[in-house]
Amino acid sequence: MKELYELSEGERRLWAKTLLNAKRTLEKGDPYDKMEAYEWLLSEEYGERVNTFLGICVMLDLDPDSTRKEIMDASGYDATKKHIVQHKAARPGPRATFLTAFGETKQISKWEEDDRCKVTRNALKHRVNDLRWSVEESITTEPMNSGKKGQTK
Repeated sequence: MKELYELSEGERRLWAKTLLNAKRTLEKGDPYDKMEAYEWLLSEEYGERVNTFLGICVMLDLDPDSTRKEIMDASGYDATKKHIVQHKAARPGPRATFLTAFGETKQISKWEEDDRCKVTRNALKHRVNDLRWSVEESITTEPMNSGKKGQTK
């Protein structure tokens, strides 16, 4: 396995450019690409795959935490301000909507299934889009008109 990490200078530059590309995507990419780059940078996945963020850091002998922070700081990307990301779904149909909260990015339908979510997806969208609540507050605040999601007075 050691020979896997013995990289030529060209290979080192290639993997360094992958990190640079993630930074550029966070700076200038479309919202969906930014979300994917953000998730890739935060991924703790490694295993046998070297094309992960952690795999590249290992190959280049970089500290993942400081590298991640440096890329995020240099890009100016603020994940707390990128709550909703819309993109065309892979199949024909409505656009999928994503929310980022608690360090996770999921479709609204998946947030509705999350145990922390106290409201329906429509209420969640209304709180974030119309009322401008934070995503975390929108997810965890009980509905005003009923006790819990799915219950009515």
